[in-house]
Amino acid sequence: NAEYMGGYLSCSANMRTTTFNLSRPGAGITGTPAKHQAMATTSGGSQGRWINRKQEPPSLVSVCLECIAHNFTLYPDLPGIPQKFIDKICAQVPVSMPVEVAAIHISDDSYWKRAAMGRWRTCQLEEHGGTWKQMYLERHVEELLESFPPNGNVSQLKKQIQACRLHIFSLKINQLLSHIDMGIVFDVCPFITRIQVTFGAKHVGMDYERSLFGMKMSDAQCLVRCIKMSQRLVWLGLPCNLIDDDLMRMLIAGMQQNYSITQLDLSHNKIGDHGARRVAKLLGPKSLLTHVNLADNQIHADGARYLGQMLRINDTLLELNLRLNRIGDSGGKSLCEDLIHNSTLTSLHIGSNSLGYETARAVQELLNASSILTRLDVSCNNLQDNGGKLVRDAVRSSHSLVFLDVRMCQLPPDLEEEINQIVKARELHQRNIPMAPARRRRVHQDANNTQKMAANSLDNNGSGAFAMNLAEKLGSMRDAPPALLSPSSMPDGGVSLSSPTAPTASAAQAAAAVAASSAAPNTGGHSTPVPQAGSPAEDVDRDDSAVAES
Repeated sequence: NAEYMGGYLSCSANMRTTTFNLSRPGAGITGTPAKHQAMATTSGGSQGRWINRKQEPPSLVSVCLECIAHNFTLYPDLPGIPQKFIDKICAQVPVSMPVEVAAIHISDDSYWKRAAMGRWRTCQLEEHGGTWKQMYLERHVEELLESFPPNGNVSQLKKQIQACRLHIFSLKINQLLSHIDMGIVFDVCPFITRIQVTFGAKHVGMDYERSLFGMKMSDAQCLVRCIKMSQRLVWLGLPCNLIDDDLMRMLIAGMQQNYSITQLDLSHNKIGDHGARRVAKLLGPKSLLTHVNLADNQIHADGARYLGQMLRINDTLLELNLRLNRIGDSGGKSLCEDLIHNSTLTSLHIGSNSLGYETARAVQELLNASSILTRLDVSCNNLQDNGGKLVRDAVRSSHSLVFLDVRMCQLPPDLEEEINQIVKARELHQRNIPMAPARRRRVHQDANNTQKMAANSLDNNGSGAFAMNLAEKLGSMRDAPPALLSPSSMPDGGVSLSSPTAPTASAAQAAAAVAASSAAPNTGGHSTPVPQAGSPAEDVDRDDSAVAES
């Protein structure tokens, strides 16, 4: 194509443009390459603008890589190709490739990230070793087992698991309709360390059948064989399987011959006292268990006694969960008394067990004697006011407890709040976290209100009985510094503590000191200064650095 534009002839052919200068008559034609740029006329005809018409063809390398990626399923082996080209090939391989091929020949994490993000909405790498390939293959095998029909092709299933075998470390199977032999997993996957199996069904709707739920005797026999042969399994979970004492007897026989399991989850089953006694056998002198979860079973007081007797001599267990059982007040008392002789347990959960005053007294003795128990949950019990006071006194004396749940124990609100503040202050101190300004403001306001109440009591009746009761009620941590308030710190209109008209001024001073102490957390002698009544808000909202310096 050629176009004459005021002395210039522009010719375009084969994606190249050459501009010829024709402005000098008789000078002939001289070619001057325009380097892939062409001039196009505007509406005026004599002026022009430059446009880019460069369209480079793809290089031979990129064409080859695209061809290899397109036929990767047929020719997955890439001998002699540099790694930089292999990464480009994996970036172009479609994620619809069969897993049997991709699991063996593709190790690039970017491919597995594309495949995972396109298949699932949420992907949690921390639960699968932190790699996209392991996460994808483990979830793929989980879905294969969960959706496998009772009369499915076992050989095809085994073939797919075989392709993923080197990347399977943890499996969480929420339903197993086929009741397939779990040996297909343990025989093929040599590195499996965590497994959770629930013999049930999800999203049943109107097709409910009792036979769909619960572990059968044949399932227990297969699991026992797998547990015996496994040498790398450290975490075993069998929740929601309707396991009773008879099934527990079979499972414990296999667990006693395993020397690798350290965490056991048997929650949400039907284990009774006899089953708890068999579990207690796993806590003997040769025990390796560090975490045992028996929540939501049918364990009564006798089962709690069996567990407590073995915990006297156990030196490995770190966490025990017995919530939502029926151990009662006598069983809770026996368990806590036995735990006094234990030297390793750091976390105990005995919520929702109908515990009462006797258990609260045993908890007090346990906290006074134990220096390693850091987490305790006694929520949803019947401790009431007397039991709550025992727990509060024990919390004050304990220096290791950083978490305590006393919700729904029929405690007075102020007593529950006091216990929570003591535990929270100790937790923040151990984590070297300063108290937030909003929390400091609230604590200081409570202290000021306490001062006003003490002064008003003296002004009204001149008696210190109310102040003494207030001091007992607002007793804070024993390590808090005893700060007494001067007469100038009293609220406006209040009676001076040094006034001769107040014969029991020492009682009001004690109440003010207790209030000031309750505002300071147990930080080993370092406390947040209590502002005087009527001090500006900016004195309370100082930054954390100023608080640390003070």
